[in-house]
Amino acid sequence: LPEVEVICQGLQPLVVGKAIVSAGCSGQRLRTFQGRLTGWDLEGETVQAVCRRSKHLILVLSRSMLGLHLGMSGQLIWRAHNEPMPIHTHLWLYFSGHRLDYVDPRRFGDLKRLERPAGLSAGELVAGLMQGDWDAWLSPGPLGAEPLAQGFSADLLFQASRGVQQAIKPWLMRGHVMVGVGNIYASEALYAAGIHPNRPAGRLSRARYARL
Repeated sequence: LPEVEVICQGLQPLVVGKAIVSAGCSGQRLRTFQGRLTGWDLEGETVQAVCRRSKHLILVLSRSMLGLHLGMSGQLIWRAHNEPMPIHTHLWLYFSGHRLDYVDPRRFGDLKRLERPAGLSAGELVAGLMQGDWDAWLSPGPLGAEPLAQGFSADLLFQASRGVQQAIKPWLMRGHVMVGVGNIYASEALYAAGIHPNRPAGRLSRARYARL
């Protein structure tokens, strides 16, 4: 999650307000993406907002929403439009004078598009995305609370963990209670809080969750 949030914040001033001149893809499949942009009609779309939900990056366009998951090795690279395209580039979006490349050597990431609902502004769509209104589109499983969002608290974790026998580390990483925590962040946070990663989540006190 921290890496995707940094990418999101870095991408916003580069693409928001800019129109996509043309788009293309490698033809190779990703996790659910079939390697085709047939029917996506991205040319002429304007980027109205860039946001993040869990580990998913979302481009809110004028007619649709484009969801990207970087997986283990994915990168988004902003470069001059005439620079050579690197190997393993699976999506490219041309803007005036620049190109946005999605590069993923291991192809563990994903791309998906959703027709934009009528009557909702870009701001309303971003708010809905952050509240989980579009989670079923982004993820096959439920997505939990955003740890960077207002209102997130230790009490939320404490209450959700009652009766849970699963070890705390994999429970945190599942993403159904709190999103965006992977192996490294779970290990470091538990170590810093003095919590053994194999301890059942339901046996931690409220004070322990506050430290976590």
